[in-house]
Amino acid sequence: GDHRDLHRVDRRQRQMCIRDSSNHEHMHHEKVETSMKNMSVEFQVSKDAMSGVNINISTTDFTFSPENVNQNHVDGEGHAHLYIDGEKWGRLYGKHLHVGNISEGHHIFEITLNTNTHEEYSIDGESIKHTLDFHY
Repeated sequence: GDHRDLHRVDRRQRQMCIRDSSNHEHMHHEKVETSMKNMSVEFQVSKDAMSGVNINISTTDFTFSPENVNQNHVDGEGHAHLYIDGEKWGRLYGKHLHVGNISEGHHIFEITLNTNTHEEYSIDGESIKHTLDFHY
């Protein structure tokens, strides 16, 4: 029974973490080390003429594979996760995205590269990601 009790305490602490609104660090996924030492992601944010912003992503040594999401991990393929102001917006399955609902002012965009099984790719323990400040 010991293991179960430990697990329950651990889960309760994690839930408190998520609920604590003063803690703006978002909950990132576990990391997986890639053998692709040049894997990287960059992106640009531009204001859309109609609404919101357009995001254009470029990657190195990474292949978007939406057809394999939730399937086996294959080093070098997967999808990306977008965070806006520390909140997870959702998954990206390709290099072009429109985000419609952006409030006026300063925002922080972050994109991570993730495996088919949703872990964050890392090199030497550092998550492969790109962060941009954007004023809307």
